[in-house]
Amino acid sequence: MQAILSTTYFGPVQWYQKLCRCSTVYMERCDSYRKQTYRNRCVIAAANGPQVLTVPVERPSGGGKLLTRDVRISDHGNWRHLHWHALMSAYSESPFFDYYADDLRPFFERRWEFLFDFNEAIRATLCSLLDIHPDVRPTNRYLGNEELRPFGNEGLRMKNEENVPPGQGDRYSLIHAPSTFHPRVHPRPGGFATRQLPVAGLQPAPCLFHSLPRVADPATGAGGLQTRQDVGEGVCEEVGERILIPNSCKDEGNVLPGRGGGVTPPLAAPYSSPVSDFRDAIDPKHPQPDADFEPRPYYQVFASRHGFLPNLSVLDLLFNMGPEGIFWLI
Repeated sequence: MQAILSTTYFGPVQWYQKLCRCSTVYMERCDSYRKQTYRNRCVIAAANGPQVLTVPVERPSGGGKLLTRDVRISDHGNWRHLHWHALMSAYSESPFFDYYADDLRPFFERRWEFLFDFNEAIRATLCSLLDIHPDVRPTNRYLGNEELRPFGNEGLRMKNEENVPPGQGDRYSLIHAPSTFHPRVHPRPGGFATRQLPVAGLQPAPCLFHSLPRVADPATGAGGLQTRQDVGEGVCEEVGERILIPNSCKDEGNVLPGRGGGVTPPLAAPYSSPVSDFRDAIDPKHPQPDADFEPRPYYQVFASRHGFLPNLSVLDLLFNMGPEGIFWLI
């Protein structure tokens, strides 16, 4: 799964879940900057309830629009001092505030000129503290909806072979196997199986539920996966990924010579991973439905007063759960 996100200032748990789950994340920096979004604000759990912390930005000269990459941070109002003291007041009693304070204090002492650069520095630090390692790629132009492949129910969308440039098949595959490599499926008790992934230069896409694309016999045009009766369920051990594999692949007669006990599923035609657009979906004022995100309760300092407050800044998760916070993101 690939996604495109807007930049955030200590973004919410939902935003960091996308960083954790997606194989590639495109960070939008060429869109028109909008106010009252997570681009320059975060929400924390304070003693009196949710508290919004906002980074002031400079107004564009002439009152025109600015691209996100060009937005400059203002020093108005001594906001760095106020934000840090708000965090100390809200989380000084949390289990892990003192543990992470030295890693985060520099963001409230040093000055950054541009908001996007500031947010990216924060994102890199928080990903390191949470032990997630996303492939983040800033955009160099605005990507409109017509350029983003919508996410279908099948999870993966086939791409016609004639549309794939010669030698560029790996650019259109979520998990691309070289022609000399044959994926192997190893049967396990109860009908489950594991898929062995190629190692060199390849990264599996975590937590993505999908089915193998339809594959036809190149000679006759027949065959392929027709119904759910033609496939069986499996699990990819490396990433805990549930997959669907052809039942025919479980037969010992499909074992390739010299492959030991492995069996080979049919190789799919090249396909591309669609890009899910969350630029406007993750919004503090008007959030859009997200079927992949469901807030899960965790310990919060002031839960006895206000109950559990969902989808706050990831700082809330980090200060309260520490290294275990990653289990709320995967």
